[in-house]
Amino acid sequence: MKPKDKPTKSQDNTGSIPYRIISTPDNALAVDSDTMNVNQISTWFRSNGSFNRNPATGNSGFEWPKGSGKFARYASGIWIGAVVNGDTLVCIAEYDYEYEPGYVDNNGVAQGKDDPNYRIYTLSVRDTSDYGPWRTTAAGQGAYLDSAGNPLLLGSKTMFYSYTDGYPEAHGNNAGQTAPLKAQILQTNWAYNVNGPLSNMSFSEFRIINRSNQPWEKVLHCFLD
Repeated sequence: MKPKDKPTKSQDNTGSIPYRIISTPDNALAVDSDTMNVNQISTWFRSNGSFNRNPATGNSGFEWPKGSGKFARYASGIWIGAVVNGDTLVCIAEYDYEYEPGYVDNNGVAQGKDDPNYRIYTLSVRDTSDYGPWRTTAAGQGAYLDSAGNPLLLGSKTMFYSYTDGYPEAHGNNAGQTAPLKAQILQTNWAYNVNGPLSNMSFSEFRIINRSNQPWEKVLHCFLD
């Protein structure tokens, strides 16, 4: 998917910002999606580095307050840039995403985008169906465990997934199109279903790992919305 004609700004925040989808990505079925909606925020996360964007419509996905039809964020992602062997390399998540599920192996080769184990793992106080897979499969990818070796529920709902820019074919965004940095990102999201200020908050942690076997110099990274 390469919608390069960036959405025009809307006069309201209903989330219905028009844009044109040029094509459907080849890896659409491999990318997993889930919502964080346990408190006053309802937002989307995807295993290709996209968040705060509704994957079904392409419109705004960060609804706040939940159920209001009002949206505070449109489309978010992590951008990273660094100099590697004298060349400036970037990986971006905009309206087209240069990340896919998986990891980079010891030989510098991206793996896992077609492996169903590289998905979003979710724990909540009401749904423990991912408890076993989290403790075994997700933990092997970098998901947190507590001191007893059990899945660590950080909030009322917690998500974990691993993705990378290491696939050369994914670097097709007009704002990028460099060789891969071979970054692996371990993303953990959580939120609390409680009263008070925490009911209006959602948290994300990004563990960014250089898997390229080459040093990154002059590194810049940011969160863009």
